[in-house]
Amino acid sequence: MDKINKRADEKLFSIWWFVSLTLVGVTVTVVVLNYFSSSIDVRAKEVSMLEQKILDCIIKKGYLKKEVLSWKNEEIFDKCGLNKESFKEETNTKIFFNLKLKNEKGEEIKVFRFGEVSYEEECLIKQKGSYFPACSKTKSFINLINDENKKETIIIDLLVASQNHGTKKGFTKLKT
Repeated sequence: MDKINKRADEKLFSIWWFVSLTLVGVTVTVVVLNYFSSSIDVRAKEVSMLEQKILDCIIKKGYLKKEVLSWKNEEIFDKCGLNKESFKEETNTKIFFNLKLKNEKGEEIKVFRFGEVSYEEECLIKQKGSYFPACSKTKSFINLINDENKKETIIIDLLVASQNHGTKKGFTKLKT
């Protein structure tokens, strides 16, 4: 009689063992597929980081660096440690910045403008969603000590935009 009960117990245990293994396997598969199919939206973080990097580069101890006004247009990349290739339209990186330095009267002294120029207009629409770039517009008043050692107020208008959604965590690219 004990032998019969042992066989029945083994068969019953065997069935539940396979059910448990199947349940664990399905759960792991669902979690892994969900993880690798999720997309990453890095637009707001990228805008914030780029904005901070540019401002940190042109401002020192609360004053605009005097040499910024003498920089050639593309010199901002070398001076600020930005990758020039990232802002070319051919690379399809989908980022933009427009830095305008103005005097107290609002007249433009220096302009640095790179990236996908259509984002400037799209930022004015101020729509949120996946079809519009994340934007940040900063207006600051900062002092500059000019050649005569006098303080001069400079207006910094900085617009930064990004349409980079990032890529999926796996090997495929996000389709936009």
